[in-house]
Amino acid sequence: MNSYDRELIYTLRCAEGTLLQVLLTEFSLRASGGSLILDVQFSSTTPAIRRREAKALVRPEEAKVPGVQASLDRITDGAQYVHNDPEFAFRYSNGGVLPIVRLANRPYYCLFYRDTDPVGWNIANGASDSLVELLKPKLTIAREFREELIVVNNHADPPYFYDLAVPGSDDIRVAEYYRARHLTSRFLATNPRLSGEPLEVKWEDSDLDVLNVRYKSEVVTPHSGFYVNITARDAGIEFDKVAWIDLPPGSVLQDGELRDYGLLNRPIGLFDVPTLEASITAGNCEFLPDRMFWSCREIDPHGADPSLPAPFIGGRLSAAAAGGGNRGQSRLDLCPIARSIIQRRSRPQHIAAAITAMLAGGHQKPPDGMGALIAQIQALQAEIRALRGPAPPVMRTRVENLVIGVLGNVAAVPVIEGLKWLVPRMLGL
Repeated sequence: MNSYDRELIYTLRCAEGTLLQVLLTEFSLRASGGSLILDVQFSSTTPAIRRREAKALVRPEEAKVPGVQASLDRITDGAQYVHNDPEFAFRYSNGGVLPIVRLANRPYYCLFYRDTDPVGWNIANGASDSLVELLKPKLTIAREFREELIVVNNHADPPYFYDLAVPGSDDIRVAEYYRARHLTSRFLATNPRLSGEPLEVKWEDSDLDVLNVRYKSEVVTPHSGFYVNITARDAGIEFDKVAWIDLPPGSVLQDGELRDYGLLNRPIGLFDVPTLEASITAGNCEFLPDRMFWSCREIDPHGADPSLPAPFIGGRLSAAAAGGGNRGQSRLDLCPIARSIIQRRSRPQHIAAAITAMLAGGHQKPPDGMGALIAQIQALQAEIRALRGPAPPVMRTRVENLVIGVLGNVAAVPVIEGLKWLVPRMLGL
C-alpha cells in the first residue's frame, strides 16, 4: 500500500472519529422573549471538517469579524440576523457545560485554563464527532462533560473515580473516557478503582434558547434547553448548559481532555460565583481562582509553586507568559464562551431556573411558597426595568424582606440566606 491516496486513506490514528463539523455559510438567528432561536440547514453534501488542523484553514477574513460579531451582539427581541456569506463559514457544532460546584455550601464556577487561542479560562467543551451529535447537540454536551471533568475521591482506600450521573442522556462512554482515567491514575499514590459511586449532576434548566435543524429535506427538528453561543472570531456555533454538582468531602478535580492520546492536564480553577460575576460587571479581564486543582491535587493558586504553569507562578503573570493572550489581553481572562454564558445566566429572566437549581443542588425540596416568591420577583423585575437609572439601594432591602416574608415560615435558614444573596444578584442589584 505504498502508493495509497493520502486524501482518501488515513492511518487509524488520523481516521478515528474525534471531530466532525459542518461548515455553514448560511443560517439565521433571532431573539424572542429573552431567548435566541437559531435556524440551520445542511445535507450529506455540505462541506465538513474532521481534523483539528482544518480549523485554521476555514477561519474567516479578519476584517469581517468585528462587523459580524457586532451584528450578532445587537440582536434583541424581534430582531433577526441572517448570515449569508460563502467566504465566512461557521463551524457547526460544539457542545459544552459550565459547571458550578458546591464546596462547603459555597458555589464556585469551575473553569479550565486554556493555553491556545482563545487563551484563558474556559468551560468544558468540544466538537461533535458524529452525524447523530450534529442532529442532537445535547449528546455532544453530555459526552464532552463526562470526558473532560474527572472527579476523584482521594480519601477512599483505594481512591476511586466518581461516575457523573448526567440526567436525560445515555450513559455512553467512548475509549477516550477510559484512557483519560487510566492516565490520571499516575497522579495518585495508589491505583484507583475505575468505577465508583455515582455523582449526581443537576442541570440548571429552563426553556433558554432553541435550535431548529433541518437535515436534507427532512422535517425541521426543534431542540431547546441550552444556550446558543455564536462567536465570529472563532467562527463557531456552540450549544451549552449549566450544571450543578455537590462535591463530596475528599474530592479532587482533574482535567480529562486528551490530545495525541495524552492528557492536556489543564489547571482547573474554582471561582466564587458572586465575586466573579461582580468582577465581570466591573470590567475586569484578569481572574485568579479562589481554589485550583492540577495533576489531581489541590494547589494554592496564589503561591510560588515552581511546578505550576507559568501564568500562576506567584499568583501573577510571569514575564514569559505576559504575551499571547486574546488580542493582547491578559492570559488570565475568560474565554469568550465562558464570559457569554456567565453574563447571560445572570440576567433576570433566568432567575427561576437559578433558584430551582440552587435548591436542587443542595438536595432540598423547593419550599411551598417558592411559586409565590417567583411571581413577586417577576413583578419586581418589571419595576426595575422601568427605572431609567440604577436601582436605588432600598430596592435590595425590599428584595431581602420579600424573601423572608414569603418563605420565612416554610424554608430552612440556609435556603433563606442563600436566596437573600442570590435574588438581588440575579436582579442586578
